[in-house]
Amino acid sequence: MDHLFLTGMPLKEAMDVLKKEGILDYEIIMTSAPRLSNRNYSDGSRVIMAKWDDDLSRLKVLVCNP
Repeated sequence: MDHLFLTGMPLKEAMDVLKKEGILDYEIIMTSAPRLSNRNYSDGSRVIMAKWDDDLSRLKVLVCNP
């Protein structure tokens, strides 16, 4: 699976795609501007990047709130 197609998807949709592909071991990492206090992700957060660990064992999914 090419993980680049997840970019721009809402997090809920991306998680559904990962589940269908059989990828259940992933880490969601939230990013935001330093001045924002809410650093929690939700189903509506957007995927801005997805990258496999060096050993290809776990996918890291970087998200932000729109």
